[in-house]
Amino acid sequence: MEWLPPAAYRRWRDVGLRGHRPDGLADPLFRGRWSARNATFTDLMVRTGMRLTEQASLTVFEMPIHRGAGGYQRFWLPGATAKNFSARWIYVPESLVGDLAAYAGIDRSEVAEHARSAGRYRRIRRPLVIEDPARPEVVIASSGGGTG
Repeated sequence: MEWLPPAAYRRWRDVGLRGHRPDGLADPLFRGRWSARNATFTDLMVRTGMRLTEQASLTVFEMPIHRGAGGYQRFWLPGATAKNFSARWIYVPESLVGDLAAYAGIDRSEVAEHARSAGRYRRIRRPLVIEDPARPEVVIASSGGGTG
């Protein structure tokens, strides 16, 4: 197995995912979408060692999205999400917490609003609903529109 040195990784991320040219300027020919989300996703994987499926299963309620006093913030990766049920603490560098917060507050909201206005959520037969974000407990919506 070969590894990319940090500078080579950042160049790959910025050119391939963020749509920059090798000189660091925005590439006007880039046609990718959600570049900040994709770059943050790969940074989280590289900086924490999480697996793709573990990250893809996270909700905004599980990730650290509130900036602290520096250093690292941690969050619990539950066994149901972790490979081989290996529940564990995940430590996220403060610089990456800022990127996660920006994603959750800006990009994710934009994507969700786009999906909502396109009617994508109405097609989900039994959605998982968070009624109170301050207490993120999952409620399974019944087919009649109520919760149970």
